[in-house]
Amino acid sequence: MKKVKIFTTKTCPYCYEAKDYLKSHSIDFEEVDLTSDQKAAAALVQKTGHTSVPQIQIGNEFIIGFDR
Repeated sequence: MKKVKIFTTKTCPYCYEAKDYLKSHSIDFEEVDLTSDQKAAAALVQKTGHTSVPQIQIGNEFIIGFDR
């Protein structure tokens, strides 16, 4: 199974929804809180060209935003 990583901020309601969705489907993931990690935030913008959250990385692919 490909590794799942979710990039979030503490004030983003969609981030909480996305994490709850992953948990409810028993999908293991690593969370990166961009609120406190400016280097990770800058690197993410370089990779995807987007500043919005959540961003979900599955392997080398990114999903921008969250919609069930």
